[in-house]
Amino acid sequence: MEKTLDRERFVRISRFEIINMEKVSGFDMSISGTIQVTFQDGSATFVARRYVNAIEKRLELLYTGGNADE
Repeated sequence: MEKTLDRERFVRISRFEIINMEKVSGFDMSISGTIQVTFQDGSATFVARRYVNAIEKRLELLYTGGNADE
């Protein structure tokens, strides 16, 4: 299923969760290295440790306008 999703809109944050970036209202990065994802509906979840680096890279690309495939 993951392969059929638009890689610009969807990103895996754990073994069990793939999120739609268009529904995210914010990311809260703690000093301890965890990332909390808050959605537009007020719900929240956490990025699994093994996906933190990938999410940080993805966010960096969003802010710089880069392509995740580069």
